[in-house]
Amino acid sequence: MEFESSVLGMLGKMVSFLFTPLAFYSIKTRIATIMGLVTKKEVVGVFGVLDFEKMSQISAYSFLIFNLLCAPCFAAMGTIKREMNNIKWFWLAIAYQCKLVCIVSLCIYQIGIWVSGGACSVWKILLRFF
Repeated sequence: MEFESSVLGMLGKMVSFLFTPLAFYSIKTRIATIMGLVTKKEVVGVFGVLDFEKMSQISAYSFLIFNLLCAPCFAAMGTIKREMNNIKWFWLAIAYQCKLVCIVSLCIYQIGIWVSGGACSVWKILLRFF
């Protein structure tokens, strides 16, 4: 694929370990999330250009929740930094948002798997991280 050898594709490969527990296995989902940091509406644009046919409904829902609650775009991050006027609090706020969204997205995915009849266990969740 062409986009896997692009700059965004290489960046998507580098951060794949972050998204594997959330079932974002496709490079396309990672590219869409990275583009969402530039501006949130880019996620929709990437969805329109790239083909997401291999995503399950549960992982797609988890992906949408992840991008909805994820850290804001770079412009909003700049505003947060300026308004907080403290680099420590800025990074704490961004880290909090990222941790919260990972936990929420992981819970939604795992509960969705469990409700749909799949196996959900603490060990399975931990194995996805390693």
